Amino acid sequence: LILRIYFLQLLHKIYFQLLVLRINFHLLILRIYFLQLLHKIYFQLLVLRINFHLLELRIYFHQLLHKIYFQLLYFQLLVFRINFHLLILRIYFHQLVHKIYFQLLVLRINFHLLELRIYFHQLLHKIYFQLLYFQLLVFRIYFHQLILRINFHLLILRIYFHLLIFRIYFHQHDHRVNFHLLLLRI
Repeated sequence: LILRIYFLQLLHKIYFQLLVLRINFHLLILRIYFLQLLHKIYFQLLVLRINFHLLELRIYFHQLLHKIYFQLLYFQLLVFRINFHLLILRIYFHQLVHKIYFQLLVLRINFHLLELRIYFHQLLHKIYFQLLYFQLLVFRIYFHQLILRINFHLLILRIYFHLLIFRIYFHQHDHRVNFHLLLLRI
């Protein structure tokens, strides 16, 4: 009985030891599982952290891209503004060139009108001098006619005077002799 009791105690002790070992083994398994779970959680957190940093980098990169895009957009607007001002300057320059060209054209027209006016005045002066010359010619002809008339009248007066002398003389002397003398005298 004692041996049996001892043997039963020994069996209980062995069973208890086995139970303890089994519990320790299960605890070890649970510890390992818990450690794996912790490692998994830590890895997940690490991945999340990496993803968060990647997201931050992505956001920063996107902000940088947006900043570069806005800088490029600003540069394009600046270029457009410069091109617009250059276009305005080009239009103003073309207007100025057209204005200068128009002024030169007006000056050229005025110069040609002045030439035509000078030519017309020269022509008028020429016509005036031609008319003056014609008037002088007419006056000369008239003067010659007047001289001829005067000469003719003087000739008539001379003839009349000689006839008067002849008449006086004819009454005083012989008619025939005096008549011949008068003819000779004329």
